[in-house]
Amino acid sequence: MHTEQARVHYDLVRGIEMLIDLLDSPEVHACSDPLPAHLAEAGVAANYILNGVDLIPDSIPEIGMTDDARILARVLERNPRLREAVR
Repeated sequence: MHTEQARVHYDLVRGIEMLIDLLDSPEVHACSDPLPAHLAEAGVAANYILNGVDLIPDSIPEIGMTDDARILARVLERNPRLREAVR
């Protein structure tokens, strides 16, 4: 697939993998409650994306992954520390 949607899916998969790696990192394992805001938002985003219960069901062609991609992008925009950690 050589469409914009295919690119968004690639970015989404890459972003999810980076979030999972971050959430499994020593930094997170060393944290105590409450988590720093950037890690808490990363956890919420990963849970939403991986849970499978979405505002827009993923099975809808062309737009199903849009909400997942937007949530990931917004969390990364809001948290510069996450952008640095996932590079």
